[in-house]
Amino acid sequence: MKLNKNTFIAAAFIVLGILMLLGKLGFGVGWLMSYVVPIAMVFLGYIGLRNGKTVIGTFILAIGLIVLLGKLAGVLWFLVPIVLIGIGFTMLNPRRGIH
Repeated sequence: MKLNKNTFIAAAFIVLGILMLLGKLGFGVGWLMSYVVPIAMVFLGYIGLRNGKTVIGTFILAIGLIVLLGKLAGVLWFLVPIVLIGIGFTMLNPRRGIH
């Protein structure tokens, strides 16, 4: 099978249809779509930047990153204390082998 623009669009329609059908059958995928859309925006913004469309690419990339950062804020605020604790323990322990 030759991969071209129409093949990609057809595959996207199939996946979207399956996700909608799963939603109707009670297998909610709304939480997944709330992450897929910002990731897709970041990807499309990056493609826009690579193709020379700097204004629209930067705009879409920035919006996608802001939305994704908002979604991942809980995870980031969980990781920050762990990193701080690790840095603290590293600073307390003298480095071995360095005299």
